[in-house]
Amino acid sequence: MFTTIKFIRDALGIESTLAFVLFFFFAFGIAGGLAAWIVDKGYKKAQASQQRMVLPPNAASGSKTEKEKAEIIRQLSAFAEEGQQLLDHGKGMSVDWPKAKDWESRTERYIRQSVNETSAAYFSAETVDFAAPVHAVDRHYVDWIHTRQRRIGVIISQLQSG
Repeated sequence: MFTTIKFIRDALGIESTLAFVLFFFFAFGIAGGLAAWIVDKGYKKAQASQQRMVLPPNAASGSKTEKEKAEIIRQLSAFAEEGQQLLDHGKGMSVDWPKAKDWESRTERYIRQSVNETSAAYFSAETVDFAAPVHAVDRHYVDWIHTRQRRIGVIISQLQSG
């Protein structure tokens, strides 16, 4: 170890302890700052790609009677309630991805058949647009379900307004 320090001192031509310490202070400060800058750039790039907001479709398109719309809204509300049950379960000590994926698949299929293809694609888009306002064991699981619940709400409000 002392031979390494002697080698570094000789290579730098430094005899002063203060100069030796300051050299490493600035060298590691610059290297650490550069590493932090690279990590931050990567983080911001990842955030930007995740923050791409998926625009909701116009679920009101098509010719549906008020009775048909009411039935679709009722069924979508039932799917949203099932999502809430999954969400409540996800806040516990375990999560059930297979059950959540099954819920997503059934909900997407219903939206595709009863509303339209664009709304189904909007519902199941892989981005997570909404963070659930809860503490969770598996944050991704909870936000994933919460996002799909919110998307159901967007589709319902478009059906109601259209």
